[in-house]
Amino acid sequence: MTALNLVGYVLALLLAGLAVVAVGRSAETGAVPSAARAASATVVDARGTVLPVRDWRRIVSLDLVSDELLGHLVEPNRIAAISSWVQGPEAWRHAGLPRLPGLTDLEAIIGVRPDLVLVSTFSGADRDRIQRLRDTGIAVFDLGPAGGMHELTTNLRRIAVVTGNPDRGERIAAQLERRMAAIAAHLPPQLPRRRALVVTPAGEQVYGGTVGTSYHDIVIAAGLIDAAEGRFAEAWPKLGAEQAIVIDPDLIITRDGAGAALRRMPGFSGLRAVREGAIIELPVALFDSPGVSMLDAAELLHEKAYP
Repeated sequence: MTALNLVGYVLALLLAGLAVVAVGRSAETGAVPSAARAASATVVDARGTVLPVRDWRRIVSLDLVSDELLGHLVEPNRIAAISSWVQGPEAWRHAGLPRLPGLTDLEAIIGVRPDLVLVSTFSGADRDRIQRLRDTGIAVFDLGPAGGMHELTTNLRRIAVVTGNPDRGERIAAQLERRMAAIAAHLPPQLPRRRALVVTPAGEQVYGGTVGTSYHDIVIAAGLIDAAEGRFAEAWPKLGAEQAIVIDPDLIITRDGAGAALRRMPGFSGLRAVREGAIIELPVALFDSPGVSMLDAAELLHEKAYP
């Protein structure tokens, strides 16, 4: 998982019925109907592969999001390895487990003898490696690329079903959705909402984050307006100083320590928010997380934006 969080999700429909779990109309929300859960036998992953629902005993996570979700959904003794990107509370939750660098080392993955591998794919090369794992008899569940809250809760429910804990997954997902919606609910309707621009300096380049990313959902849940919404075709656009000055946000949202780097970059020091010191920095583990930690990030951002 990169610091830029340059990922996006491809959602798949979950098939309904006695033999399959589906979402039907609720595929848009990620919910799994209770009747389907009760009799489910298979789940379809983000790329259309059908996997059975069973008591997987050696689960390997190769993704930051599934690292986090597994800790909430299955017993520790069912997790055989996690990704090398694990951070925050999950790092100690999974202490002692082997850490694997994604799909780049297939021999290491096979070496821990998994019966189920959870992964998020971003390219054709990733999908080729997944097929090589499947050719050895290992079940692989592809979550697709990571995105925002919609993708998170969809995959939370999906992983819960495939690992045999649909009720637990539904409960956690619903609670997460309720808490995110409640963060800024107390703000008076007449209170002007501040316009925020998410930026991440990376070397000499600056990247933004808008609709379709965890950044956007954190900003909205915190009671702010995403100042980049509707201005870019990409979810994680490259952002020039001229573009940022035209957007003229009230607030800059970035990761810990990045404010100083932004002030040194040509042109960005001219931003009104930078001149006024209206820069909110969030801990890296929260700022970069497209997982359950989005809730903590949104709550902290709300506290800082509306003290």
